[in-house]
Amino acid sequence: MLAAAHLLRFVTAPLARHIHMSRPASAKVAVVLSGCGVYDGSEIHEASAVMVHLSRGGADVAVFAPDVDQMHVIDHTKGQPAEEKRNVLVESARIARGKIAALSTLDVGGHDAVILPGGFGAAKNLCTFAVDGPDCKVNPEVEKTIKSFHDAKKPIGLCCIAPVLAAKLIPGCSVTVGNDQEEGGRWPYAGTAGAVGKMGATHIRRDVNASKDSRKSHSSLNEDEEAIANEKEGSLAWKVLHISQVRTLLELNVDQVHLKMADLLNLKDHAVNLQEAAVLDYYVAGFWWAKEQSFTLQQISGFITALSILLENIREKQMSLVDNLKELKKMLVGIGQENPEVTGGLDFFNTDQAKLLTNYITESLFHHYKLYQYMFSLEQDEMVIGTELSVEVAPPADIPFPPPLDEGMREAVYLEHVAPPPPPPEKEEEKEAPSGEEEKVFTEEEVEDILEGVTTDELKEVISSVVNEMLGSLSADVGAKLKEREAQYLAKISKMQKIAE
Repeated sequence: MLAAAHLLRFVTAPLARHIHMSRPASAKVAVVLSGCGVYDGSEIHEASAVMVHLSRGGADVAVFAPDVDQMHVIDHTKGQPAEEKRNVLVESARIARGKIAALSTLDVGGHDAVILPGGFGAAKNLCTFAVDGPDCKVNPEVEKTIKSFHDAKKPIGLCCIAPVLAAKLIPGCSVTVGNDQEEGGRWPYAGTAGAVGKMGATHIRRDVNASKDSRKSHSSLNEDEEAIANEKEGSLAWKVLHISQVRTLLELNVDQVHLKMADLLNLKDHAVNLQEAAVLDYYVAGFWWAKEQSFTLQQISGFITALSILLENIREKQMSLVDNLKELKKMLVGIGQENPEVTGGLDFFNTDQAKLLTNYITESLFHHYKLYQYMFSLEQDEMVIGTELSVEVAPPADIPFPPPLDEGMREAVYLEHVAPPPPPPEKEEEKEAPSGEEEKVFTEEEVEDILEGVTTDELKEVISSVVNEMLGSLSADVGAKLKEREAQYLAKISKMQKIAE
């Protein structure tokens, strides 16, 4: 009932009154019922209490239920099944006084929060947890509703047994279902807490404190402090990484985890300090491996604490390999036992997980033990490296130097934006001819005829001799080249014949 108590405080808080301001609109809350009757539907006391408190707080309440048949009908006078069938929506209408709608019509955008009261109907009609335990299946409409409110970051209130729905649908969430110990029959359904852990959620024991002045239920501690307060004495969970930090890391990819882990562990110089870089890789690799094993938030935190203790034994205590193995053995004490008297702080793991954990630590740390010892025994030398660069800068685009080349620039762009404009043409002064002077008259000299006195026959003879002299040498050259080319062709033909034979 605690989760609903926190939600009721959120949605029914007195609306502030301010000068010159109108009263804010009331919160719209959806209530999802699972029938009518504690053994086969909604617990009437819880459902009524939820709606009464919402009404007193001024909330606008809308009631919904899935339109499906109940798993079975229980005769509440005998506590035994009755041979009849009933509809969840029809039965839920009894509590809602008829003002109810099918769950399929619920609009997440039109509501500020959703509350699911308890009763066995939540484990029988909204899901199959009552029959299948951690392997249960959730009604599709219920699954859509819870995931939609979760994605919209709107409050979800779950009473009594109903938190198993969140454990099934929202991996890694933290829920409260009473107590994880029966304590002499005081908590008869304490086994539910163990089932929640198997579904990947973390069970947190919460106390509700009532303030006499405000008459409001509230938790005395925040999530991290509360997780630490509820942890068993000697547990290794929440020592290095708190629950909120683990939840944040689970939502990141490996590169983001690397940066976030460096911030959480205060490894500011991991980019230049090889020792810090190795330590950071050690933790990031361990966290990512634990995430791949689908460990719970508590298990991941405890595993990281174990890695930290073993590493600090090398760095601070210079512990030998044998002694560090003994330390790991002490941490594993109590695993696989019910209510062990002595525990090493990792008893929230089962035996199979303990084997995986041991194998990982052996391969990642103990097999490289001397390397870690060497790394922590020597200090890294600081090296200051400097480089002088001589850069030749292009001269300015002033005469007598030409402008620098512009690589990749089109000629049109260069001419339009870079090249200096051409100088304007100089105007030539017109000169007037002096008046009264006589113009000079140039006469062409007579051209002497060199062929004068040469007869036609003599001219033909000269031309014929010149042509014969030129063509004779040309004919000889052409003949020589033809013979050379002929010899080449004959050689190729003979070679081809030899190859063919």
